[in-house]
Formats: sequence, C-alpha cells, structure tokens
Amino acid sequence: MVADQLRAAYIGTTISEMQIDGNLVELTAQFGPEDRASRDVFDDFTITRSDGTYVPLGVVANVETGQGYSRINHETGCAR
Repeated sequence: MVADQLRAAYIGTTISEMQIDGNLVELTAQFGPEDRASRDVFDDFTITRSDGTYVPLGVVANVETGQGYSRINHETGCAR
C-alpha cells in the first residue's frame, strides 16, 4: 500500500478518463519535476491508511538515502 502510493506520486496514476473529439484521453496525476528530483518531498509525504486516515510517511516507514539496484535481472529471465 505504501509502495503503491509512492509509485503513483512519482510515476503517475490515471485519475480520470474523458472523451475529447471522439478520442479517449487519460488524465494522469503525478509530482512535478522539481518534487520528483527532491528528497525533501518525503518529509511532507502523507500516506492514506486502510481506514481512510492520513499519517506522515515517517510514521509507517523508515526513509533512508542510499544506493540500490536500478534493475533486477532474474536468473531464469522471468519475474516470479
């Protein structure tokens, strides 16, 4: 749930679809370029819990800066 909300904020999520001149257009919401480039956004990021209440990200996760893998290659070539 936390990962889904962070992914939606950074990569974007479709919030609506509409017809314009006969074409279906998806309306996507995501952070702007400055927010996606800043680590400070984690300080104010709010998570929606399953009961509908909101809590700061720091309450439900430890946020650390570090290096990680940008891509994971599976041994069999397939994701499990």
